[in-house]
Amino acid sequence: MRNAKFTLFLSLSLLVGQVQASCYSNLKSLFVGKTGFNNNEAIDFTERVTRIENFTNFLRKGKEDPTPALNLKIAKKINLLHENIFANNFSANEREWRTFFRTIEAQLIGVKRYKKISDFLAENEGISEPDFIKALESMDFNSEFVDFIKKQVRDFERMDQFKSKLQEEINKSLVLLGNKYQEYRMVRGSLEDLLKSKQCNDTCKKQVKLLMDNLGANSEKETLAHPTFFKDQVRPSIDELRKMLYQEPLFVLTKAKKERNTELKSFLLSYLNQPQFVDRILGLIYKSDTIGRRKAVQLFKLIYDSHARNVYFPKLNKIIFSTDSAKINTQVLQGQNATVDQDELLVTFARRLDALAQEKWKEIKAYAEKFEKEFFKRMEDAEKKAQARGTISPTKDNTLLMKVALLTGAGAGAYAYFYFDGTPTSIEIEIEENEVPIQSSLHDSKEEGDQKILLDGEFDQMLDEASEVIYESDTARGPSSLKQKKDRGNIFRELWCSIFTCNAHE
Repeated sequence: MRNAKFTLFLSLSLLVGQVQASCYSNLKSLFVGKTGFNNNEAIDFTERVTRIENFTNFLRKGKEDPTPALNLKIAKKINLLHENIFANNFSANEREWRTFFRTIEAQLIGVKRYKKISDFLAENEGISEPDFIKALESMDFNSEFVDFIKKQVRDFERMDQFKSKLQEEINKSLVLLGNKYQEYRMVRGSLEDLLKSKQCNDTCKKQVKLLMDNLGANSEKETLAHPTFFKDQVRPSIDELRKMLYQEPLFVLTKAKKERNTELKSFLLSYLNQPQFVDRILGLIYKSDTIGRRKAVQLFKLIYDSHARNVYFPKLNKIIFSTDSAKINTQVLQGQNATVDQDELLVTFARRLDALAQEKWKEIKAYAEKFEKEFFKRMEDAEKKAQARGTISPTKDNTLLMKVALLTGAGAGAYAYFYFDGTPTSIEIEIEENEVPIQSSLHDSKEEGDQKILLDGEFDQMLDEASEVIYESDTARGPSSLKQKKDRGNIFRELWCSIFTCNAHE
């Protein structure tokens, strides 16, 4: 039933995608002509965000519950927040949300201030350091922040160097805010709405007010501890934040990717518990030479290997470490392999790099050659596939890339610890997408176990390309990509139609 629903949805989404592609082509034709606006940043930005949002909606509509995965994740935290409020447990909430509100509101205030300075420098090109310092002191900033900026300016030989660094800090803050805005808005909104609701009794109201007065910009403790960022500041309104942030392309792009990556994780996890799906989709992508997407293929290979470790290694280890005879081990391997489609267990066994596994493989193969001719032939075929796919080590890779792959592992517990979308206050070890480490005198936002993925860096591009692999099939494609469509369309149609009911040659 689930596959049938998804097949219907997929067909409709492709139809909608073709309409979108046509509309997009018309939109672009308004700006792209003989005079040449082909590289217009505004058009490129709009196309990029729309492409990401289309894919996010594609994944979301294919679920039984179309509620955004990011909202569901945040809602769980809000439920715990409310439970503590009604239980009169202020300290638990204050500890949980203190660093989150400090980080977000310091960045919000920082972006507003940095933008004011950046705009001033843009209007006063070539201004000298003394003149800038004089102008800075006349701006509506507290003395601690003014001293902070003075020190930053004096660390550079030229004002243009400071200006570049200032823009870099703005960009870092916008990326962080893009990742965290949805959670901040939902959590803060839930507290403000709860305070107005009839269900909020006197204890509830007291707890909410106490919490809001002790978090972020409104906290006296935060102001005393971090005067550079919070002195003389108040918490900005949601409307003010929306107007400030949504005019920043970097924020909008990061926010869109945040939602996309969360949906992608949810989508993959929902299907990677189905071995047949895993064997077919990852096997086809793994073996295909026509996809031509290095980073995406690399990611799917790592996911494939992670799946092999989680699902097949436990079965193989029982055989590899067994002291039974070759006959018994061969029988056990035959029985285990019968539970797996397309001899994937044999292929994984043949790929094992460790010496003990190789020795056991040769022992079983030698026995099969004498007494199990048909099984011997299957082992030989598995070796050919194994050679094409490369070796696999029993030792898990602890690099960031492998952790990204692990989030899609079907093994119990593997994906429970690595996510794309962590929060500073979460108890999970998580991976932040699109983020760069932000270092300031306020705090170090990189907690132990927290990994960052650079926006438009190698891993971010990998996620972009992996998304397009799933979403290919003519969706959101205009006339300019006819060659790409010709090169890759059939392989992705074959990919999806090998899993869902459709005609691969339509």
